[in-house]
Amino acid sequence: KLKVIYLHPPKTGGTFIENNLINYSNEKKTFKAGFSDNQNMFGLEGVYTKNKHQYLNDYKKLIPDKVFIDLKVLISIREPLDRIISYYFGAADKRNQKIFSLFKNINNFSQKKFNKNIFGKFFYRYKQPKYTEKDFINFINIVSNQSDFLKIDGKIHKPDYLINFSKIDKDLETFLRQYNIQLTEIPKNKYNVHQHQFDISQIKNNKNILEAIRNSHHYVDYKTFNF
Repeated sequence: KLKVIYLHPPKTGGTFIENNLINYSNEKKTFKAGFSDNQNMFGLEGVYTKNKHQYLNDYKKLIPDKVFIDLKVLISIREPLDRIISYYFGAADKRNQKIFSLFKNINNFSQKKFNKNIFGKFFYRYKQPKYTEKDFINFINIVSNQSDFLKIDGKIHKPDYLINFSKIDKDLETFLRQYNIQLTEIPKNKYNVHQHQFDISQIKNNKNILEAIRNSHHYVDYKTFNF
């Protein structure tokens, strides 16, 4: 097993990375969301992993010090505004996955009682959020940044490995090669790609949005990861 903690900020290509690492970890996939599948949408749980987007500080609290000290830290990252856009329109996100309320209520009940969903992903449909500048700026302020995933007691811990979304195949292959592991899971039919239909230049060229990013908690990511 890899002696590595992988930190997965949402919308940084983490599902692809996890599919490559899962056989070398002690984690197991979970399927608590009704629209989960085995490839593009799943959770992760393990002895020290309580959810797939866990922070380093949480791992530090759960892992014995004598074990933690020997672990390397890997994190996937993405240019902050690109990441937020992907998050906002994300097809794999609960807020954009819709299902009839009756089916949703039944799933909530069966998940709670039997840890399974009666109605699977084929009953869910992607509904693109209605974009407004105000809503997007509000979203900027409620979404977590990437630097916080690296904090221990409020201080950013320097990671041992970085995988940049813009060159995810190359960075992941380089990382795996150090552990003599082949890149086996090739991304096919990425679930988020082309699900939404929106000219994102309206966001990227919006001066108010760019100003909101500069004034937000995401701006530290540009310094932490040299974007």
